[in-house]
Amino acid sequence: MAHEYGFVCDKFYDGLSPETKIMTDHHILNCLITEENEANQRQREEAERERRMPGVKRMVTASERSEQLAAMRRGED
Repeated sequence: MAHEYGFVCDKFYDGLSPETKIMTDHHILNCLITEENEANQRQREEAERERRMPGVKRMVTASERSEQLAAMRRGED
């Protein structure tokens, strides 16, 4: 499957044993599942933040907030 979807090149793929081809597929699948799980976790955390603090899009550091306030005082957007 990794070869069919273009995750590995022909030259590399042709030199692999059948077991290694299967292990390559498993490794790539595990990486994709991990990425999907992490994305889902970020979405859950964002939904929880939105529930707790509606309207707040992103938490800013003290220095970022200070810069924002200074810009507001100067009349900048």
